[in-house]
Amino acid sequence: MTTFQSKSYPWTHTDAKSKKKDPQSRLRKLPLGYSLPSSLNLSGVYKRFTTQSGSSNRPIPPLSSVKRPARQFSNPAAKAYFGKANAVYGTMKQLMEKDEAGRTLCAVFDSSKTVDSLNKMCDEAQRRIIGHLPATKSKKKRSRPDAIKAATVYNALKKIKIAAGLRTQKKKSTTNQTNPSM
Repeated sequence: MTTFQSKSYPWTHTDAKSKKKDPQSRLRKLPLGYSLPSSLNLSGVYKRFTTQSGSSNRPIPPLSSVKRPARQFSNPAAKAYFGKANAVYGTMKQLMEKDEAGRTLCAVFDSSKTVDSLNKMCDEAQRRIIGHLPATKSKKKRSRPDAIKAATVYNALKKIKIAAGLRTQKKKSTTNQTNPSM
């Protein structure tokens, strides 16, 4: 895998609402107008958050290193989609760290940084999160599970976390609470 030297991009927000909060020209990790492609499948999203992308002229750091997305994205829609993709990536990472096989794949990638190990790790993360995805309402199986996008998974993220055991389901209280001071 090739890595490019990281670069900072000087720009000012063009959106009126964001410009009010952050009017200065700052050095930012992402170039002006950058947005995470919404056409990426889950494996592609995991790759973008794990490794560097872009070219030598316009290197993009691993998106997991981007902090304060409100300052890094110039487009509000791109910032919103980044938040969804980041939540999906976090869940995929938790699923990978849940057992020994996933931790081994992550350790192999961390030690070797090859395209093959990256692809194996990303495909396994995608397979795991799709395995916990609830069935559709009209069909028993998904026709193309490898084409599922991050926004689709984000809508079912709470159910996925409960099914995977990453989160417990809260019980709804059915008892009537009365005021004891009366």
